[in-house]
Amino acid sequence: MNKITKSGIYRREAVELVLQSFVYALGWSVEIKPCEPHQTEPVKDVPKTKLNVPATKKKINTLFGLIILVVLISISVFYIHENDPQVQFERGISYCEGEGLERDYAKAVECFRKSAEQGLADAQYILGDCYYYGNVVAQDYAEAVKWYRKAAEQGQADAQNNLGNCYARGKGVTQDDAEAVKWYRKAATQGKAGAQYLLGLCYAGGLGVTKDDAEAVEWYRKAARQGLAEAQFSLGSCYDQGKGVTQDYAEAVEWYRKAARQDDADAQFNLGVCYYYGNGVTQDYAEATKLWRKIAEQGDADAQFNLGNCYVLGRGVTQDYVEAVNWYGKAAKQGNSDALCILSLCYANKDYSKAVNYLRESAKQGNVEVQKVLDSIKNRR
Repeated sequence: MNKITKSGIYRREAVELVLQSFVYALGWSVEIKPCEPHQTEPVKDVPKTKLNVPATKKKINTLFGLIILVVLISISVFYIHENDPQVQFERGISYCEGEGLERDYAKAVECFRKSAEQGLADAQYILGDCYYYGNVVAQDYAEAVKWYRKAAEQGQADAQNNLGNCYARGKGVTQDDAEAVKWYRKAATQGKAGAQYLLGLCYAGGLGVTKDDAEAVEWYRKAARQGLAEAQFSLGSCYDQGKGVTQDYAEAVEWYRKAARQDDADAQFNLGVCYYYGNGVTQDYAEATKLWRKIAEQGDADAQFNLGNCYVLGRGVTQDYVEAVNWYGKAAKQGNSDALCILSLCYANKDYSKAVNYLRESAKQGNVEVQKVLDSIKNRR
């Protein structure tokens, strides 16, 4: 049997005193009973010792105990706070945006990683983006997929959408349209407009699902109502062509206009066509040329070609053949086969060799009629 020493009793009573000090300091009404030493038989010859502590020493011990308590609590709170995944995530955002902290993308990624490793879905999604686009870290599609999947499986809609994109494009995984549709649908049912639009495209093209124009329209509509310009354009096209819905030019114009206001170039082009031919709106050549000029100046080859036609015909603008050739030339430089064909006619009586070269370039772009003309010229020689 081990003998209980006097020093052991001192230590026990000292602990009791510290605990009593905490209780007194905190104003608790709790009685702390002295600890009885564990023993299997009576201990003999152990002198009873009373620990007499002066009042001033009691105050010092109480203050010391409070300081220790405060320090321990502060350390615990700091540790918990510093390692909290939400705190790490928000700090990463601050490093990205330079708000409250100096902008530092490398530190931001480390914060996102710490948060992601603790399971925060938003951080996992952003870390996936970092790997997908090669932001700060080396581009790694497989690693991106890994983090997207972790977040997606927790229901993070953006991650579900991006994971769908990876499957659709074969980035970091084997290309699989059906798997892409699966993840697009999960995000779409949560109201993610981009996923709704992409799911619509899958139905329209029969990618991963049975082709269904009516179903495509429904998903376009969901995304369009949320203001997604691409979906508004696609929905307008469906009404314009009568695909999945009854043809309705006025409805097409409405959706084209919504997308055009968001500077969607395809919508601006098609809205110009509606004004040019008077489909769903009063025919207005000036409005058509205005819309086409806007995107022609941004490099849209089809709009450049149409604007050239307007200058030739004097529709919506003053007739000007020089300006027409200028716009045809811009479109031709981008490989527009119709513009190349028209330019060949412009040079037919001035530069035969140049005219034929334009025809050849047009034929290379797949213009069958131009190829027939070239064959005819060749046979005549």
